[in-house]
Amino acid sequence: MATTILSLLLVLAGGVSLIIMMGKLGGKQYFRPELATRIHRLMGWSFAVLYLFLLIVMIGRIERYWETAPARIAIHVALAVSLFVLLVVKIAIPRLFPGLSRHLFVFGVSVYLVAFVLVGITAGYYLLQTFRGVPYISHSMLPGRMEDPRLGLELFITRCSVCHPLRDILTPRKPKEWEAIVTRMVKLAEPRISPDEAGQVLDYLQATRVPKPSAPMARTSLVGRYCSACHVIEDIERRHFDRTEWTKIVSRMSKRAPDIVPPDNIKTIVDALVRGNF
Repeated sequence: MATTILSLLLVLAGGVSLIIMMGKLGGKQYFRPELATRIHRLMGWSFAVLYLFLLIVMIGRIERYWETAPARIAIHVALAVSLFVLLVVKIAIPRLFPGLSRHLFVFGVSVYLVAFVLVGITAGYYLLQTFRGVPYISHSMLPGRMEDPRLGLELFITRCSVCHPLRDILTPRKPKEWEAIVTRMVKLAEPRISPDEAGQVLDYLQATRVPKPSAPMARTSLVGRYCSACHVIEDIERRHFDRTEWTKIVSRMSKRAPDIVPPDNIKTIVDALVRGNF
């Protein structure tokens, strides 16, 4: 948001400077021409300073960008470089090449048009996503403790699905287990997922995918007592496996969460599943 606001100020300063220049070249008689000239210069230099500051900030972000840049970002970078060249030439003409001063208006309009498009595809895109309530994912490092469940879900889908089927990940686990898993994945996938992004994913998983206490009615059956903490009973009822398959599944669940599915109770739970005692 900070760079978006600065970008909008950049467009504003450039617009004011351009309008005053158009007025002077177009024969407009200003009430105080000296003041108009000062404002033109002030807005022009403000534009240049804001651009250089944003350029330095964006270079740092691009350095931390670890994915192939999408078209919008690639165009943004190309325009930023083009704007630098145009701005340098425009500033150099009246000081080093006064004979080319008749071309200053063309350069001024070109600088503003490039800046307007540059800001439109970045700050404009960010504001549009914010207005629509869509999480905005920066592909450089994210702010440290900006917890956002929607952003965590978006990052979970885009990052984790690269290597894992999402249905295999979503089995509820204890918060400490999620922390250990996400930490391990960050080390394996570095630099594809940054620590800050992993923090967002961890916040989402710990908030939404942690076993819940079984409902009182579910405790009336063995399956309800041991399985409903992580699964919907109706989903289990739709599964039709033989004893061997149920044994494999329950054993896997017991290894994953032995405090919820005790190893000593595996045979009893399998018997209930085979008999259909849900």
